[in-house]
Amino acid sequence: MTDHVFVSAVFVARQEKLEALGEAIAAVVDATRSEQGCLRYDPHCCQDDACRYFFYEEWESQKHLDDHMTTPHFRTFIESMKELLAEAPEVKVWKQTR
Repeated sequence: MTDHVFVSAVFVARQEKLEALGEAIAAVVDATRSEQGCLRYDPHCCQDDACRYFFYEEWESQKHLDDHMTTPHFRTFIESMKELLAEAPEVKVWKQTR
């Protein structure tokens, strides 16, 4: 078994902030993918609802994920969510069981 941790996150944009959310996602993705311990950081847009985004992340360890959450680009991204999202994001951290 691995020490990797996985993150699923769902964001729902306010309709009028959809473009701004796309820009915020683009800004955080490139910086995050270059972080040590980041194995995957993949945003997806829902085919049935353009306001709904799903992130799938894989990190080498919980420490790498914790370090990510203290980076300036991630903190800026989270701060911007307050005005861009229609509802609170749903974020879950997962560990592989087998």
